[in-house]
Amino acid sequence: MADALEPQLPPQWQLETDIDVMLAEDPLDYLSPDVVVFDVAVPLTTRPVPGSAILVAVEVVSRGSHREDRGSKPLAYAEAGIRHYWRVEGPASGALALAVHTNELDGAGEYKPTGVHDHVLTIDLPGLVRVDLTALG
Repeated sequence: MADALEPQLPPQWQLETDIDVMLAEDPLDYLSPDVVVFDVAVPLTTRPVPGSAILVAVEVVSRGSHREDRGSKPLAYAEAGIRHYWRVEGPASGALALAVHTNELDGAGEYKPTGVHDHVLTIDLPGLVRVDLTALG
């Protein structure tokens, strides 16, 4: 997912995998999403990355992480103000085929589903992103 997404990002965004994301003003309150898209203005030495600088948090669900990836993590990311949360489901999580569940933060601070993508993920982040999911499976 990271390799397919990164070349399509507009210049104001950067991508990293498995980095710490600060969920509150307390630097000890953090999670490590599988993929993070965040503001290029954040220096590479700033870790954990503040949630306010993050555009997308992506979790790749496995059998061992499904409760957190579907429950507590989206709640924490929403509280941190992360605009988009994507959950990648596939055979490793018990799904029959690869699918990306996209969610966007609404005005009430909760994630609302914006789609389930099973062949091609096309979304405006800002900047149109198109990922061929059949090539990832």
